Amino acid sequence: MKHVRKLYKASILLYYDRFHEFDPLALKKLFMWAFMLRIELNNLSFDSINKYAIGDGIFNNKPVFSMITQARKHTEIGNTIINIPNSKELSYNNCVEERQMLHELLTNMKHKGF
Repeated sequence: MKHVRKLYKASILLYYDRFHEFDPLALKKLFMWAFMLRIELNNLSFDSINKYAIGDGIFNNKPVFSMITQARKHTEIGNTIINIPNSKELSYNNCVEERQMLHELLTNMKHKGF
């Protein structure tokens, strides 16, 4: 989770550096995007995080860092659709409870309109 938190913080820093403000919806979308990586992969490495950041994910293949730098308005990031697979598409080999709880949290966030 430490690497995923760093990815989330890096995306927030880039977002703030680009737009000089925080949009609550964009922050929630960035949270969903970053923590989706923990659900997708059994093992996180520096290379897998770099690939995910440039858009080489399994379920979320959005190059979020590029999207932030190329966005003209801060609302473009908040309007991004984050794909959350259903639990049948995922296979958990480790940290099963943690990953299931995180999947449930992200699914609930999506259903609430985030």
